[in-house]
Order: sequence, then C-alpha cells, then structure tokens
Amino acid sequence: ASSRWLTSRIDRALNPVQPLDDGTTPAANDIRRVTTDEARVLLREQVSEAFEQVAAFRRGEVDKPSFAAIGKQITADTGLGKTKAVINAIKANLADAESGGGMLYFAKTLRLADEIRERMIAAGIREHHIRVHRGRGADDPGSVDGRKMCQRHELAEASARAGQNVERTLCNPGDGYRCPFFETCAYRRQHAEGQAAITLTSHVTLALDGVDGLSDKPFAIVIDEDFAAMGPAKRRDRDQGQFLTAAQLERKVTINAGVNEGADAESISKAEADAEKATNDIRHYRRLIRKAISNAAGDYLRLDHLLDAG
Repeated sequence: ASSRWLTSRIDRALNPVQPLDDGTTPAANDIRRVTTDEARVLLREQVSEAFEQVAAFRRGEVDKPSFAAIGKQITADTGLGKTKAVINAIKANLADAESGGGMLYFAKTLRLADEIRERMIAAGIREHHIRVHRGRGADDPGSVDGRKMCQRHELAEASARAGQNVERTLCNPGDGYRCPFFETCAYRRQHAEGQAAITLTSHVTLALDGVDGLSDKPFAIVIDEDFAAMGPAKRRDRDQGQFLTAAQLERKVTINAGVNEGADAESISKAEADAEKATNDIRHYRRLIRKAISNAAGDYLRLDHLLDAG
C-alpha cells in the first residue's frame, strides 16, 4: 500500500466538500474523530489483531486469515507508539514465531535496527532471540580496524546487480577455488549462526535481496517507515537498468532461440518452440501490466489494479 493512496482516502473522509469514491458526500456526523489516547488504544488493537490472525492461521485454527487484519499500513504521527505496539505484539507471539519461520523487521537504516534491538531487549525479549542482519557493505561490529562484513563487498554487490548468485560465482564457485576470505567472512558467519526468532535489518537489504536468505517462510514481516520512498533512484544497491518504464512496455520484444552450433534438428525445433512460447508469455503479461497501469490512472499500482487487469 502507498501512503499517498491512504492519505487521499483519509483527506476525502475528513473533508465533506469532496465526494467519496462511490460519489456520495459524507455527513459531518459520520466522521469519527478520536483523541491521541484513543488513537494509541486503536493502534495497539489493530497491531495485535494482525499478529493474532497470523498466529491462528499458522496453528490451523482458521482456514485463511483476514487480509483486512493482516495486510496493514499504519500512518500515524511520531510519538503515537507504532514501534512500541509492534514490539509488544512480537513479544506476545514470540513462541509461534520461533516455530514458524521467525519474524523479519525492516528498519530504515542499520543504526535504527540496532536501536530497535535495544528497545526489544528493554521490553523483555531475550537477547539471543534477536539478530541484526548486516549487508556485505555494512561495517563489521566485531572488527577493530573498520572492516566491512564482506572484504570484497564492492565486487560482490556488482555481481548481485548483474543478477548473478554471489555464493556460486564469488564465494565458493567450486573447481578448487574459494574466496581467500571464506573462512573469516563476517557476512557468512552471521548466516552460519542460524535463524533467530527475530531478524532486524535495513530497507537496503529489502531492496537488494528481499527476504531471500533471511527466512524461507517468515511468520510475519514488519516494514518500519516508508519503504516506497526509497524508489529506484534512491536504492543505491540496484542497477537502475533493471527497471522498466511504461513506455518501454510498449516496445515489441522477441526471445531468440539459443542453440549450440551443430545442434540436431530436434534440439533446434524444441529451442525455437520454447522461445516462441516465452515471447508470447512476455507479450501477454506486458499487455496485462499496461492495462493495470491504465487502471491505476496515475495512482500507485496496487494489488486490486493487477487483479482487475487479469
């Protein structure tokens, strides 16, 4: 969800002059205004409900969790207690998270992730339950000479931007070669320590790697602060050449059959058939994406736009 989309709905609800989506105008007595203390209570209730729905689903108590309960974006003023409410909900569901893939918490920066870790410990969550995951280019907190988590982090990040698997191309590709820092690598060491009940990391990790390598199937994911604000231009770990514009989606694309020199007729025929299918698939989904963008009409692209486009 985007904060701009949510804010526009709130603005319309609070301004009787502007009609709602269905064309009606809300009456002043339909608008619910709450005090700051009431807002804190509502906030805690909403966060608790989201975690309880997920826990009930994981325990098999409900067939499907309510999306309205678990898919939440919370926009609130500083000091209302968003982080505190989430930490308390994490603590209440720690046992379920431990046995169900752990929880991932993405903070804006690693510095904030470290601060949230201290707040979790102060709230009564034991230290061994929490891990701060640091990217390859982050400072190694265990180093006395200012080393990074990966001593070849620039090469590793370039490899990742090129779409390569860093582990297989740089760390341990086989054929008798391994990275000279393989045994002492701080980045690898944190993975070898195993998965914690709670993994804290930064938005940069979310932009570069997603949840891959952090958890196969996390119990819950929390994104603190506005991740969408990073945008392609601000995601320094991404090669912006990987992003498509709407205009580029209009261009025709053809997948060529890649065949080895001297291949037999059957192999060539199969490669050409596969290439034709891939071309048709890409053209089909590009049409659907263009339709979804049209449905969005200048707003952020949302799940309902994609579903409506087929």
